[in-house]
Amino acid sequence: MSLSVEEASASELLEAFIGKYNAIVAENNELLDTNAYLQAQVTENAEAAGKLAEAHGALEQLITKHQALEKTAELMAKDLARTKTALGLAQQAVQVLNQKNPDRLAEQVKRLKASNEDLTTRNNKLAGDNKNLTTWNKNRDAQIKEQSATIENLEKRLAYNQGSGIFHSGPHHLIVWPESVRMQNADGSEYTSQALLYMHQSGRGALLTHSPELGMQMAASPAGGLKLNGDYEQFAKNWLFKVNVLQNGIVTEQDMMKFDHNTGVES
Repeated sequence: MSLSVEEASASELLEAFIGKYNAIVAENNELLDTNAYLQAQVTENAEAAGKLAEAHGALEQLITKHQALEKTAELMAKDLARTKTALGLAQQAVQVLNQKNPDRLAEQVKRLKASNEDLTTRNNKLAGDNKNLTTWNKNRDAQIKEQSATIENLEKRLAYNQGSGIFHSGPHHLIVWPESVRMQNADGSEYTSQALLYMHQSGRGALLTHSPELGMQMAASPAGGLKLNGDYEQFAKNWLFKVNVLQNGIVTEQDMMKFDHNTGVES
């Protein structure tokens, strides 16, 4: 049985509608996935920032306590010096009295002996306190070193994971590009500019730069559109799999190594 012209047109329209509908559904699912990823990044960044603030607070408390103990140690050292001086004077007094009245000497020796025992006790206590302070200082140095390492790691993690988005409005996002770029005007002249990355929620974007002659410029798509192939496609696949699957979305310092095949520099 053959279809009339009207029936054929209706069939083609229905098929076209179904294809368009499926494309819209697929695009909507991609937008939902992108939005979920961005929300997860915001949550992770907030947690990293909180841990960084806690680490800074703990380090400040250690430094304050150390300063107070250093002052205490200084006072203890002065007290110890006075104790040693008093012991020396007592020994001199015994030598002088040894040449005078024996009765007074015996009484004075008794008093000096009691005073000497008290001074010796105080001296031993000061020596013990000083030893404890030295041990605490060593532990404090290790704690400060550990806290500093924690702060450094948190700062790196925060810098790697929080991104540098500075403007978000609906599906439109502006992100600071971390390096200056060299661009070309339509007339072939070149210029260097700090740049923003404009990113649509669909995942498509372009660099925005400032031309001294023309002001803001949006980078045009290359001839034939954007296509992945060659070594950079494989690098991107490996990097994305490692960070998102093996590391649960955490970017490490190793992941920030640069491979610049344009200059032959690896850093």
